[in-house]
Amino acid sequence: MRVELEAQYGDVIAGLKRYADDCFYLENRETLFTVTREQRRKLHNQLARAFKAVPQFAAELGLAPTQPFEVHELRRAMRISPDGRHIPQLVVALTQSRAVEPSKDAPRYVFRGGSTLVVDLSIPGVKYRIVKNIASKSRQDRTAAFIRQTAADPLRALFFAPDRREPFAALHALADDGF
Repeated sequence: MRVELEAQYGDVIAGLKRYADDCFYLENRETLFTVTREQRRKLHNQLARAFKAVPQFAAELGLAPTQPFEVHELRRAMRISPDGRHIPQLVVALTQSRAVEPSKDAPRYVFRGGSTLVVDLSIPGVKYRIVKNIASKSRQDRTAAFIRQTAADPLRALFFAPDRREPFAALHALADDGF
């Protein structure tokens, strides 16, 4: 199984390396935006195929293999090592969400998961993988507990309720009222 997972990572990293090479000399921000949006679409399609072929690959990235997901972020970064070398990297964020139905003590809310990958293009390989697993029962329980506590306290609900679209608008409303 590990060999199949490494092959999937290798394919993804090869595509990302091509993208980074194509973007290296782009100076026009609009062109970079367009190229990056197209690469996010390509990466999404590549990952969807990979998840069908090797469902464990999705699970390793904190995603449910059969559910919709988003390539939420793709951006380039240039890091400097302690010895002064330039290290080209890409940051990739994959997200997935699902609605959790209301219960007697908590309103309906959206539970999110996914991962952030820091891809080191000088190796090339994944340097860091930060996972928030969408299938984690303990994460969902902690989120539900937070939602319950928020719903029980009117002041917290004002800012943190799951159906609250603009918590900062509420803060400004309080400021306008002299609080």
